[in-house]
Amino acid sequence: MLPIRMSRNSLIDASKGAGAQQLLEVDDASAPHSNLTSIIVYRYRRHKNHDPRALGVSLHLCIKDEIPGEAIESPLEFRAMQLAHCLASGRVDTHKDDYEENRNAFIGMFYILLGFICITCNLIMLSAITRHPLINHACFKLLTILCVFDLLNLFFALPVSGVLSLLRLNHCNSGRWINTLGYVIMICWTAYCASAQVLALNRLLEFWNKPLCNTLFRRNRAWVWIAVPTVYCVLLNGLGQAPFYFYDPYGGGWVFNTGRWINTLGYVIMICWTAYCASAQVLALNRLLEFWNKPLCNTLFRRNRAWVWIAVPTVYCVLLNGLGQAPFYFYDPYGGGWVFNTYDRGAPNYVMLINNYFKFTYLLIVYTAMLFFLYQKIAKGTDRVSTLQKSVSLS
Repeated sequence: MLPIRMSRNSLIDASKGAGAQQLLEVDDASAPHSNLTSIIVYRYRRHKNHDPRALGVSLHLCIKDEIPGEAIESPLEFRAMQLAHCLASGRVDTHKDDYEENRNAFIGMFYILLGFICITCNLIMLSAITRHPLINHACFKLLTILCVFDLLNLFFALPVSGVLSLLRLNHCNSGRWINTLGYVIMICWTAYCASAQVLALNRLLEFWNKPLCNTLFRRNRAWVWIAVPTVYCVLLNGLGQAPFYFYDPYGGGWVFNTGRWINTLGYVIMICWTAYCASAQVLALNRLLEFWNKPLCNTLFRRNRAWVWIAVPTVYCVLLNGLGQAPFYFYDPYGGGWVFNTYDRGAPNYVMLINNYFKFTYLLIVYTAMLFFLYQKIAKGTDRVSTLQKSVSLS
């Protein structure tokens, strides 16, 4: 075990020797002083990694005299405090005091029994719909895909979760593999939802537009549609904002909401801002081509083709925000502004830098070129540029 010396204002990691001590700060200005655990969990900073959820090292604590009677001798206890949504007791923070002592055992046995019943029924149905001649129909092929994802969901939600409850396992006392398991469950669930949506589309087209339905789903084409739930769940989960899913063995449920709705709201604001910037860039391109290359402008934007360009801000904001470096956005109610930082304090937010600098440079160049071609047309004759074009371009 690694020896730690702790006071209210600092933690000194002495595990690397006197010449390589690392300072860990505890900013307890606004934290409750009555409980050392609360102080550590409330504000915990590390010199090279500011995300406490990434820590998983078991440490042995020796408390200095400044805080008598608060010694924490258990390595598991401090490890639990390092992880998000954990109490020092090794339980998750959704645990309620009125839970019965053996509640987890009843939940575990019930989940395992219910899982056996539901999975057996689902396997019987899967066996029936995969036989000829039913499997020759597109709807049953899609239903087979849906049934497979449903089986995965039932397996993780009932027997697996039941075992976790029986053994009282959670990420606080067993490690981050529980969080990874929650991530797998979310992937299976989103894939199942997308499969249900594809099946619904097939049923709609069956009675609305039979030729189109045959074009999309006839024969083995139906199997190709497994790409939709695959891409859907990969994008939805891969571009999510630092997910942290965990299981409550006493409550008997997975928690997919970390309570960081303020951070999520900031993420939505950033998505809207980047989409707005991309839309402004598309409009600038349209205005430039209007006076520089009219045939090309008509080819790209004429009639309903202009609506297709909504794909540009959509893809732009998804890629830019999805590939960003661990964003962590929050609101300062006293300063009256949003702070668009990353988890790694001091690291640049490349989403902001790329978007803002690119937008400014792009719009400056494009609109300068547009004005040049606009005045060039005006110089050749007033009939070449309509009043509407002038007002739209210069507004």
